[in-house]
Amino acid sequence: MFGRFGVWARANPLKVFSVVLVLAVVSGVAVYAYLGLLTPQAGPRVTIISPPLEFSLELDKAEYQYGENITIVLCLRNMSNQTITMDKRSRWPYWRGHPVGPVVFTEFYGVSPEDENKARGLIHFGFSITHQNGTVIFRQYEGPLAATYDIDIYAGGYIKQAWIWDLPLPKATYQIRGILSCAVPGTFWHSTLETPSITFIVNNGRERRYGEFHNPGAIVYAYLQSFKPQAGPRVTITSPPLEFSLELDKTEYPFSEERRSGENITITFCLKNISNQTITVHKNTMLPIDSSLNCLTTEADRANADYPLLSALFHFGFSITDENGTEIFKEFRGPLQAIYSFTIEPNGYVKQTLIWNSPTGVGSTLPRGVYQIRGIFHGAVVPGFKLSTLETPSITFTIK
Repeated sequence: MFGRFGVWARANPLKVFSVVLVLAVVSGVAVYAYLGLLTPQAGPRVTIISPPLEFSLELDKAEYQYGENITIVLCLRNMSNQTITMDKRSRWPYWRGHPVGPVVFTEFYGVSPEDENKARGLIHFGFSITHQNGTVIFRQYEGPLAATYDIDIYAGGYIKQAWIWDLPLPKATYQIRGILSCAVPGTFWHSTLETPSITFIVNNGRERRYGEFHNPGAIVYAYLQSFKPQAGPRVTITSPPLEFSLELDKTEYPFSEERRSGENITITFCLKNISNQTITVHKNTMLPIDSSLNCLTTEADRANADYPLLSALFHFGFSITDENGTEIFKEFRGPLQAIYSFTIEPNGYVKQTLIWNSPTGVGSTLPRGVYQIRGIFHGAVVPGFKLSTLETPSITFTIK
């Protein structure tokens, strides 16, 4: 058979060439299609453009099983034809392998050689994640260190960072937005860019056992405090343009014989602008909180202040009264006589969650009993500039 084919091939060289060419084309197409199947499909991507910057957010996909890692890619690109400077006013150091740090991978192109270590060693971007019920369960985009830095990015250059979110989210639908806070000297002052939202879904899946997670609990130090599947008691006072609320995580706390006090109490304060115009809130004292204590988390939406005022200061206060009517704790003014302010846009808010370990004003702790707590906000608001003190109704709680 092959002998006769050889005779035919020698007699018909053009036909043989045509057959070989067709086979080569078909094989090439098949290989390309096969390789295409192996190429990872790009996930959803959104972009915001504010010349000379293009800032984008991308997920690896839009649907996840419970406990599955989520890859979040944030990219800043210089879309102009000249070198720009990204000016940041806080530093978020990244230590690879740190047991309580996020897992972040950095890629860059067209960065000044003098700035490559900064591009590689710092986290430059942030993001927010919102639960389907409207609860913001994570929002972080500023670093913990109040120290400025800048990075020169050449025309067409970019900095890209991929976060590996490894803390399992409950089954639900979520929205995520990328956040960039920076200035570009000569173009615009310090501002915050937020991408449009990407919706993603977490489905049921096999729950991983403890220890199976890569860096368990690494990224979201505010997550467990901010997301409460079952909210505790909440009270509100409204005094336009402000709505001020107080919330506890629950109403009963067990007493610890070892600590001789009740367990920690989670207290959430929220100041919201319910008007249709931007307001400025002025405070005439400062109450700094030591960040190393990990007792205060701050969440803000459409609220702005000079960094690090929003997160480094406690803006609210509260009072505790026992069942006899004796006021055993009251604090709403800071020890520092210094004025500061922050703005809140319409429907924006500042929310702070305090982990309180039950100290009273005399250094003791709360014994068993029934107590009442009220939230207190003291400040002035523009327009109007009227100094006032707002106090919420009381919430009753028990240490058993």
